[in-house]
Amino acid sequence: MGTVSTDVPVAGESLGGSPNRPYGYGQEQESQSFLFTVPRKTSTVLGCIQSGMEVRPGLHISSIPAYSQSIGEDPGRPSHAHSSVTLVAKEALVHAAIRNGNSQTCQATVLSEDADSRQEMASEPSQLGFDGVAFERQELTRLGLLDSSVHTLLASRKPTTEHTYHRIWEKFREWCLQSAVSFSSPSESTIVNFLQSGLEKDLSLATLKVQISALSALTKVKWADQPLVSRFLQGVKRLKPQVRPVVPSWDLNLVLQALVEPPFEPLESIPMELLSMKAAFLIAITSARRVVEIQALLRSDPYLKIHQDKVVLRLSEKFLPKVVSSFHASREVVLPAFFPNPSNEEETKWHKLDLVRCISIYLSRTEEFRKCDNLLLLFKGPAIGNQASKRTIARWITGCIKKAYQLRSLQAPPVKAHSTRAVATSWAFRAQATPEEICNAAAWSSVSTFSRFYKLDIFAAEKASFGHKVLSSVVSI
Repeated sequence: MGTVSTDVPVAGESLGGSPNRPYGYGQEQESQSFLFTVPRKTSTVLGCIQSGMEVRPGLHISSIPAYSQSIGEDPGRPSHAHSSVTLVAKEALVHAAIRNGNSQTCQATVLSEDADSRQEMASEPSQLGFDGVAFERQELTRLGLLDSSVHTLLASRKPTTEHTYHRIWEKFREWCLQSAVSFSSPSESTIVNFLQSGLEKDLSLATLKVQISALSALTKVKWADQPLVSRFLQGVKRLKPQVRPVVPSWDLNLVLQALVEPPFEPLESIPMELLSMKAAFLIAITSARRVVEIQALLRSDPYLKIHQDKVVLRLSEKFLPKVVSSFHASREVVLPAFFPNPSNEEETKWHKLDLVRCISIYLSRTEEFRKCDNLLLLFKGPAIGNQASKRTIARWITGCIKKAYQLRSLQAPPVKAHSTRAVATSWAFRAQATPEEICNAAAWSSVSTFSRFYKLDIFAAEKASFGHKVLSSVVSI
C-alpha cells in the first residue's frame, strides 16, 4: 500500500475499479465519486501527531466497520461480518514516529517549523487544564527566586483575589486559543479585543477593571496606563454610565416592625431558621459590617463580652480583613442593648430588637449542638453545629428582609446582604451620628468612602410628601 502521492484526492474525483473487492455483497457498490473531509492544517500546539495519512487514489474503503477474517490476534473471536479485510494497519500506514517505537510522542510534540514559535508555545499553559497557582509559581521560579520567596510573593494577594485572577486568566487563555493570539505575550490590541468581548457579554465597567488588574498581574504590564486601554475604558463609561442607587431598595422600618412580631417572636420557641435570620440581620444592621466579618465573630472569651447595655465582639485572629492594617484588624464590634429595662408597652415592644437579649438566647439555644467557636452556626444537616458559611449568612440576611415583606403581603425588591452597610450608615447619619462614629462602626478609615459609595438619600419619601402637601392645598381650597 505504499504510495508516492502526497495528498488525498479531492472530493468528487472518479474512483477506479475494484479487482480485489469481495463479490456478491450488496452494500458495497461501485461509485464514480467519493467525498473527503476537508484536510486539517498541521497543528502547532502541544498534542498528538496530526499528520495526514497518504491514500492511493485507487484505494477502496469498505463500508463495513469490522471483518472477521483478518490479521487480528484473536482468531477465535466470533463475527458475522465480511472477510478479506485486515484490522491491523500495514506498515506504510503507520506514522514513522510510532513505527520506530516512539509511541509516546503524543505527550508533548511541537510541530511548528519556527524555532521562536516553538519556544513561545512551550511556555503556554496546557490545553488540558489550567492551574493558576502552578502557572504563577512557574513564572516566578523562572526569575531565579527561591521557593520560600515564591511562597511569600504568592501570599501577597487575598485568596478571593487570587481565585478571581486565576479565573480571569483561564478565560483569557481560552479566548486566546480561539482567537489564535499569544497568551503569555499579548499586545495592547489583544487586551482591548478581549475586554470588548466581555463588554459584549454585558460586563460592567467595574468587572472590566478587575480583568485589567488580573491581566496586569499576569503579564507584568500596567495595562490601565496604556493609551488604547485607557481610551477603551473612557468609551465604556460613555456607553454604559455607572448609576449608583441613591435611595434604599428596601424599607428598614418595615423590616424592624416585622421583627418584633410573630413569627420572629418569641425567640425562646421560634424555629432555629427564623432565629438565625433575625440574629444575622440585627448584627448586620447595627454593626454595618461585611458578611465575611460577621462570619469571623467568635463567641468565647475574650472575643465576646456581654454587658447590660451592650455586646462587645472581636474578630478571630486568623481573619484577614479586606484592608490588612492594624486599624481594620483590631476594630471591635459593639452591638447595642435596646430598652434593656422596658417600663411600658411601647418599650417592651422595641426591646425585642435588643441585641443583648437576642444573642444571649441564640447562644443558649445553640449550645446543645455547637461544635465550633464561631458565633453563627449551621442548625441542621450533616454539618450541624459547624461554622455558617458567608453564603449562608448572606442568605439569612436577605431571607429576613424578604420574609418581612411577605408578612405584609408585599413584593420584596431585589436585595443583597451587602446593602445593610449602606442602609445602616445612612440611617445613622440621619440620626445625627458623627462621621467619626460612622467610620468607626463600619471600619472605614475615611468618611469619603461613606459619602462616595454608601450614603443613601433616606429623605426621598419626605421630599415627595412636600409636593403632595402642595397639591393637597389646592384641592382644599
